[in-house]
Amino acid sequence: MTSEHGNGAVTFSFGDHQFRLVLPHPEPTDPPRVPRHQPARRNINGQEHPADLEAARHSWRQLSLLIKAKLEAVAAGIVTFDEEFLAYMLMPEGGNVFQATSPTIASSYAAVEVLHMSGPATAAVRTSSD
Repeated sequence: MTSEHGNGAVTFSFGDHQFRLVLPHPEPTDPPRVPRHQPARRNINGQEHPADLEAARHSWRQLSLLIKAKLEAVAAGIVTFDEEFLAYMLMPEGGNVFQATSPTIASSYAAVEVLHMSGPATAAVRTSSD
């Protein structure tokens, strides 16, 4: 676990690449991440845990479940490691693949108009120059 700009993160290496999954800390105005139906837990002194500590534990558990599910899908052969973790791969110049590619993808979608044709999986693409 590492910290990035006050956020938690899991950073690891696989092959020649490094990967980072960031767990953003909630803003004070964000709704609570802990389900409200959970009873308050008590520490060994009998005192209740602060709500923010409980929310952080819940968030880390969610990230852990996400990573486990991704690794299970890779182990089952449903997806490859690269397919599942590519967005989190760290780039040599900083940032990750998602951060490096999302502006290009967004501008590509802005430059084309997708027309849905008859049939469930058929689509035609018309560029802005058509």
